[in-house]
Amino acid sequence: MNYLFLHPNCPGQYKHILQRLADDPTNRVICLTTSPNNKLPKGITILDYSRHRKKPDQLHPFCEKFVTGSYRAIRVARLCSELKEKGFVPDVIVAHSGWGDGHYLKSIYPDVPILNYMEFYFQPRGTDMDFDPPGKVATPNDIARTTTNNAIHMVNYFNSDWCITPTFWQRSVHPTEMQEKISVLHEGVDVEKIAPLNVDGISLPDGTRLSSRDHEIITHVENNFEKHRGFHIFMRAVKKIHKQRPKAHFVVLGSDGTSYGRKSKENRSLRQQLMAELDIDPSRIHFLGTIDFDNYIKVLQAGQAHIYLSYPFVLSWSFIESLAAGCQLVCSATPPIMEVVEHGKQALLFDFHSPDELAENVSKVLDDPEKYSDLRINARRLALQQYNVRDLLPLHIELINDIAKGVTPPTAAKRIEQRHEKHGKDAAWMESWGAYRHEMKGTN
Repeated sequence: MNYLFLHPNCPGQYKHILQRLADDPTNRVICLTTSPNNKLPKGITILDYSRHRKKPDQLHPFCEKFVTGSYRAIRVARLCSELKEKGFVPDVIVAHSGWGDGHYLKSIYPDVPILNYMEFYFQPRGTDMDFDPPGKVATPNDIARTTTNNAIHMVNYFNSDWCITPTFWQRSVHPTEMQEKISVLHEGVDVEKIAPLNVDGISLPDGTRLSSRDHEIITHVENNFEKHRGFHIFMRAVKKIHKQRPKAHFVVLGSDGTSYGRKSKENRSLRQQLMAELDIDPSRIHFLGTIDFDNYIKVLQAGQAHIYLSYPFVLSWSFIESLAAGCQLVCSATPPIMEVVEHGKQALLFDFHSPDELAENVSKVLDDPEKYSDLRINARRLALQQYNVRDLLPLHIELINDIAKGVTPPTAAKRIEQRHEKHGKDAAWMESWGAYRHEMKGTN
């Protein structure tokens, strides 16, 4: 079969899918991307559409994302037209077009079915826009910006034959009319490669050796250090934990860039601002930057506690990977997380906005690791049962091939629903989130 994939940062969510398809010599797989140097399986044709074009001077800022996406989409369309002239017609197009890159795919290939990845539909209320600080109200500019950005997702949706998203939470933020055509299916993680390992600490790149006998190793991972992932809350908890626990050391992975929200107007990164503001001891917090995957797993395995926070937003891959590694999880009680784990079963949850509660929960698991050892076991078990790529990958392939055959709704969609029913994955997580907040904080 002929497969056409579109992802500006390919392979992205398609890593395991591409490998499986490339393993079949009868398949022809082409990837359109702006990251041609990323590692992809052998046998895949990579086409780069990353040529830069300066944006118009008089462009309204709310339209920048749509217009930038349209420029990229034009380059994608030209590449597809060239492929078509050379005789390549895909049986199916699999696209993550959240930036607008796939706007014109249906116009080039009107008879080819499209499976679109619908990662997030922006809402001015009830998600990241009005979450932090508590009581925040989205401004008219916030509302206008998010509404305009959603034009990209509407185009993607109406161009697609079927859609996919990794969590129920992410599907729930889409308009009700759209949800009927969106299957919930996580891409999964390699639970054989990412597994618990009993190690005595970790050696850091600067030569520092942290031993679990002499130190308390606390880990934290973000792609970029920013408020969407609670970095400002995390750092305030670091200050408290350092003061309370002289043996505590933090090993932190991530960069100073911006993945979500708007860039700071400060000349310093958020990390630099908070280090200075809070006067945190730099000898006891180790920022390792971005490291290779194998060493990243070693960091997860070495931690005696692992902290994860998120706004009501897209769930990080690292969170599922921390489950697979059997980390001792201390997490914010926000919807994406509470869909996956239960307080006291796989993790200890805390109010996102409370550094005190975060610090308190970290101290609990460090003071009595045996008492909370079942959380590690249950976290690993959850990853094995619900997020094992070996179980999820066949469903992804089946879904893609159903779409290629013009089967809509796809037969695989029903099998995916049955899997969720088996594991009790439904809207109950929304109720549990509300119940937890009511119980712990007295508010809904």
